[in-house]
Amino acid sequence: MHRVFVVSDIHGHYTVMKEALDEAGFDPSRDDHTLLALGDYFDRGEESYEVYKYLRDLEKKGKAKFILGNHDLFMIEFLEGQDDRVRFNIMHNGFGDTLRSFTGQKTIDYFGADLEKLRKQVKKVAPDLYEWLDTMPLFIEHEDTIFTHGGIDGDNPDWQRTPREVFVWQYQDTLRPPEGKRVVVGHDRTAL
Repeated sequence: MHRVFVVSDIHGHYTVMKEALDEAGFDPSRDDHTLLALGDYFDRGEESYEVYKYLRDLEKKGKAKFILGNHDLFMIEFLEGQDDRVRFNIMHNGFGDTLRSFTGQKTIDYFGADLEKLRKQVKKVAPDLYEWLDTMPLFIEHEDTIFTHGGIDGDNPDWQRTPREVFVWQYQDTLRPPEGKRVVVGHDRTAL
């Protein structure tokens, strides 16, 4: 029997992610184990680069699939040069932690950071990062279950063409799932 392990909202916490996967029994050397990650790989934690390296390695071995999250959009915006958005995300969303992890810099100045220099450093250590993120699916459908980061509006009969921002920013508890489907998301907090 094939086992799929689902994780979401890693937020730069490589050590915690690895401990949780180990505790759950995920073994990437086993042919019958696969990881499905539902977005938000970066920001807030201090190990975003380690998360990236680990996940990319799993993907290259055919052991993982990924879905785009809203914090992953922040990295796309950074790599595209949307500097006003980047500075906002440094100040409010933990993106400075991500930049420190990828560049090795101890501090990132909210207002005075040389973002072009930082972009060059990130592209040097992770040359395929933009393509990896930009080509991630917004959802993965398996039988009667749809996995996504944020939400799916089942009231839209053409929900597969929902704008990217809805898939990564919405909260499923405010939306009706598509008829006959169960929606599994990250993004939202759950009670233990």
